[in-house]
Amino acid sequence: MNYLLDGWKSMFQYSGRATLSQYWMFQFINVSLAFLYFILTFGGEIAFSHSHETPMLIAVSAMRLLDYAFFVLIGLYLLATISLTVRRLHDAGLTGWWIVLGLIPFGNLLLLFLCTLDSDPNNKWGAPLHLATEKGL
Repeated sequence: MNYLLDGWKSMFQYSGRATLSQYWMFQFINVSLAFLYFILTFGGEIAFSHSHETPMLIAVSAMRLLDYAFFVLIGLYLLATISLTVRRLHDAGLTGWWIVLGLIPFGNLLLLFLCTLDSDPNNKWGAPLHLATEKGL
């Protein structure tokens, strides 16, 4: 759960580093939650959409409101992911500007590969996180 909370707390932090586990666990947990949301809402819309009774129409309207809230969360998730990706690239010893690859067709595949690189122990973005926490930085 710390991976999820740390990713959301540092949404606007573009300096520093993010480890492989921080990056991938944040992505895995958020994508899993989004998938669960889609399963529940899609199933609910199918169940309620064929009825024209008032309680069912209220349920469908409530689900539409949840959809709007979900889209706001998606926007926040994108901000958190951009920040986390920049810090992950820093940890691999690369500049955060490599994230621009995401704007190029098939550049996401190269960006995905760059996010799997091992940590560079000594680079200009500070000590690796496991060393920084041991020293109290």
